[in-house]
Amino acid sequence: MQRQPKRHPLTTVGAIFIGGGILLSITLIGAIIGIPMIVIGLIVLLVKSFIKVQQIECPSCKTPNKIELSVQYFNCEQCSKTLRKEQGEWVAVG
Repeated sequence: MQRQPKRHPLTTVGAIFIGGGILLSITLIGAIIGIPMIVIGLIVLLVKSFIKVQQIECPSCKTPNKIELSVQYFNCEQCSKTLRKEQGEWVAVG
């Protein structure tokens, strides 16, 4: 069974909230909604920083891949080879 690393869109979501909050804060009425949006965006970015990842270099094409610590199998983003963790090292399968 293969497990791809999760793609966390939290950076994009946080940036949208912060950008939208700044735009809404230009007016006094918009600041009522904009300031909480900025705070929510900053909280989302803080939560994203707690997701632990490691950088793995594909043994086939030498491309760096960022994956979560719990991942045992994944496909390289560049060459699409399946990589598996064996005895602490990542090896290409097949």
